[in-house]
Amino acid sequence: MNEENQSDKITNLGLKKLSEEDIEKISEEIYELARSNLHKRVPESKVDFYDIVIDIDNSTKNLQISVDIIRNVEPEKVNSEEELIKETLAETFSDLEKLLEEKFTS
Repeated sequence: MNEENQSDKITNLGLKKLSEEDIEKISEEIYELARSNLHKRVPESKVDFYDIVIDIDNSTKNLQISVDIIRNVEPEKVNSEEELIKETLAETFSDLEKLLEEKFTS
């Protein structure tokens, strides 16, 4: 069974005009935030059972970011897995908002 949760999207926070390099940096930082936040909740040896998928759309005036965390193996407890993913995404987006405000605002 694969479990997937998609977080809410973050839209423009008064960000500066972002270059392709900025988008790549944001993507890398989101991945590291999500992996680190997941690692807080799951033993390191099991973190590799999850895929972290990041989608960034900067084609309009609003930057849109979505993150999926997908469990690749049969979970032992589906309800606790869903809660774990929700908590991880919530913490990741909280961290991401701070990161965007610190590094990418005008």
